[in-house]
Amino acid sequence: MRTILLVFLTLVSTLSSSASAKEALTLVSDFTNAPMGPFVSFVSFPPDVETPLNYRHISQLPWQENSKESFNKGYSDDTWWLKFDVSTDDTSTLVYLLEISYPVLDYLDVFLIDHHQQSIASKAKFGDKRPFYARKINTSNFLVPFELAPQKSYSILLKVRSSSSIQVPLTLWRPILYHQHNQTLSLFNGGIWGALLIMVFYNLVMYFRTKHKSYFYYVLYVLSMVLFLFSLKGYSFQYLWPQNILWNDRLIVIFLSSTVFFATIFTQQFLQLKQRVPSFNKLIVSIYAGAIISIIISPLVPFRISAIFTTSVAVFGCIVGLFVGCFLWRKNIAAAKYYTISWCAMLCGGIVLALNKWQFIPVNFITENFVLFGSVFEALLLSFALSEKYNEEKQLRLVSQRTFAAAQQEINTQLNTKVEERTSQLQSALEQLKLISETDPLTQLNNRRSIDNHIQQLFSEGIEHNTSLSIVMLDIDFFKNFNDSYGHQTGDECLIHVADLLEQFSVKHGHICGRLGGEEFVVIFADIELKTGKALAQEVIELIEHSSFISSDKVLPITISAGLSLMYPKSVTQIPLLFSQADQALYLAKNNGRNRVEVFNDSPVMPDIIPT
Repeated sequence: MRTILLVFLTLVSTLSSSASAKEALTLVSDFTNAPMGPFVSFVSFPPDVETPLNYRHISQLPWQENSKESFNKGYSDDTWWLKFDVSTDDTSTLVYLLEISYPVLDYLDVFLIDHHQQSIASKAKFGDKRPFYARKINTSNFLVPFELAPQKSYSILLKVRSSSSIQVPLTLWRPILYHQHNQTLSLFNGGIWGALLIMVFYNLVMYFRTKHKSYFYYVLYVLSMVLFLFSLKGYSFQYLWPQNILWNDRLIVIFLSSTVFFATIFTQQFLQLKQRVPSFNKLIVSIYAGAIISIIISPLVPFRISAIFTTSVAVFGCIVGLFVGCFLWRKNIAAAKYYTISWCAMLCGGIVLALNKWQFIPVNFITENFVLFGSVFEALLLSFALSEKYNEEKQLRLVSQRTFAAAQQEINTQLNTKVEERTSQLQSALEQLKLISETDPLTQLNNRRSIDNHIQQLFSEGIEHNTSLSIVMLDIDFFKNFNDSYGHQTGDECLIHVADLLEQFSVKHGHICGRLGGEEFVVIFADIELKTGKALAQEVIELIEHSSFISSDKVLPITISAGLSLMYPKSVTQIPLLFSQADQALYLAKNNGRNRVEVFNDSPVMPDIIPT
């Protein structure tokens, strides 16, 4: 049966491939970030159908275009495959980050398809049914790094299965832009959670002062809501129980159920429904009975059933609470005014969240975070409602006012402190990112970008003071054969060994060194004579030749060739010429036997073929 289905799908894909092809996203040099929803194509399979993953089969699947801004298929048992195509228009290999900002997906596999090689270049596995520590990057959302070579085309393939709603909001980022965005988002979330916890603290104080049960139920309600939102956003899995994959999604349902339960009891106590409207009180009792049932069945039934049941109870409870509040507001109950306005905010947040999961409205930043805004607004207004309820007693009103003023001052102080801390953290993070962007990740030397910056600065100084500038380009001899003989891991260790020696040499003589790429390095000399520069370059040659590189208990010989070029700069446009001259001298050194220094002259004899 599966074979017949796959043959059918192949035939359908042949007929529909041209109609369903999505345009590829071209990544240019100034690309920052982009949502991938408009570029997504998808296909689904029943849960009992296994699809082979190979290059030829991927191209034959019956891909369909995603017609929405973000991919959202609601609750589904199917296995969903998503694909979007990218091509690089840059001149160098760059790293990009793919963010899947829906942290409650059960299983998420991500593959990078290299069309040039016609193969799967890389793959990664995520999901809240896998331990959090298995992720390469420590974020609540799923974050996948890709290294894309220049002038090549790729497809990024995602395989998704989940008992929760099938939502896959995709954004492709350049790393530095993502980290800036993440800092801003962290500041936003810190303000949200801080505001909610401040409301908890304030009303807990009020409970201990007044001993009124409404404050106590309100505190439990807001705490449950904080835990629910914290889990829904993936922060609980990240910080509280990163290994507990069995209970992670179940706790989301339990926290939502407890939120409904305590909100319903709070409504009953706060509005005094038993005394004022006994008929409505029976309806309220049925709601928190439904919340209790949801808590009981959540470990016993499939997650999707408990999630849909709990969400339905929550939406129904919001509607009933709003109706009861409006009814008592019309009867001139003062506390009902604040209650109704605050419940309207929470109702909107709950309905937006439910419609989002049920695929009636699109997935975006507003719909995903509307419940957060509604929660904060509701928590704030309910605090006012509680104060209004007991303002009838003069002494208690004065105590409430003083406590509120003190809490407000504390809030302002904490917010100011938080802003200063976040600003300092952001500045530190930016400085760290700058350091990372100018450092070669393998050798920890200056990378090409940093070397270019140093050359620019030294050229300007040389022009101003009429001093010389020299560069020595270095290349490890027979490095390709070294990698083939001993393996790339040993090759990387060799590069680190050479980099450490160059760093020691540079610190000793006060010069600048860096890695240009591959097995090529560079040392920069400022304000020295040609004879001195050649002697220093020879010192580097001998330092590396006489060093002991030990791998697997064996001493492996290493030599390096060097090309020296010296110039008295007149214009920064001469920088490429200086590198070209040093490169020519390096080729001459390789052609003349390696493990030596050659100095650029005006008519160097260049070989037709340079051995590697």
